[in-house]
Amino acid sequence: SMIKRVDLAVWEGTRDLVDGKFTAEDRVMGLKEGGVSLAPVTLEFPQKAAALEKVGKLRAQIIDGTIVVPTDPTGL
Repeated sequence: SMIKRVDLAVWEGTRDLVDGKFTAEDRVMGLKEGGVSLAPVTLEFPQKAAALEKVGKLRAQIIDGTIVVPTDPTGL
């Protein structure tokens, strides 16, 4: 599951407004920008540590651009 960090988007928009840098445009806030994050995994299951390690590596590859996530269904 993913967590949408709406709080961060609101904070950054408010900060930009106060600093006189606000622009009314779309802003992409993915994993790299901290706009979404992985929900904590509280369920116990076999090989949980290995699975979370793999997810962490995939997350890092998305952030560094090695894996490019499609932005629309045609890219799937």
